[in-house]
Amino acid sequence: YGGGSLKAYETLPDPRFMFMHAPFNAALPRVIYVLRDPRDTMVSYWHYHRLTVEGFDLSLHDFIAKDDHWPCRWDEHVAGWLLKKRHPRLLIVRYEELHRDALATLSRVFEFSGMRYDMVELEKAVEASSFDRMQAAENEKGAGLVSAPMKNERFVRKGKIGAWKDEMDAECTRLLEEKYKAVMNKVGY
Repeated sequence: YGGGSLKAYETLPDPRFMFMHAPFNAALPRVIYVLRDPRDTMVSYWHYHRLTVEGFDLSLHDFIAKDDHWPCRWDEHVAGWLLKKRHPRLLIVRYEELHRDALATLSRVFEFSGMRYDMVELEKAVEASSFDRMQAAENEKGAGLVSAPMKNERFVRKGKIGAWKDEMDAECTRLLEEKYKAVMNKVGY
């Protein structure tokens, strides 16, 4: 999508679910915003770069220090959607709640979208998308990426909330929290 016209998607049947990292856009009919702790987000994003970007060699500290993350900094993205303009048809899903109770969270998503769902089918979908199954699928079929420059990296890595504590040293944590402090406090991190 990239923030341009949505005309290209008009012919797709309803309902249309699109996964994107777009900054705020009031033209979107409904938005399900997945909010995640920026410490876990940035560690995950750093590993993603290590997996997908040929020649990527920044340390986690240097990566966090940069301000040119796509499509924008974490705090700018979150503030754009949740603090400044606030989309009129917005459902906030915290990554942590999705992790803790996927079935209840997905039920809320379906209700918000106005879609009917069968609880048994939803339970099957949750089971099919469990961390272990996703990791097994990656082992079998790969991550679906064009290339994987860092062969020791995975797309489906840990599946753990708070994994940043295992990877970020005190200086990285201080830098990130200082950088995103205002928005982190406003959204409960």
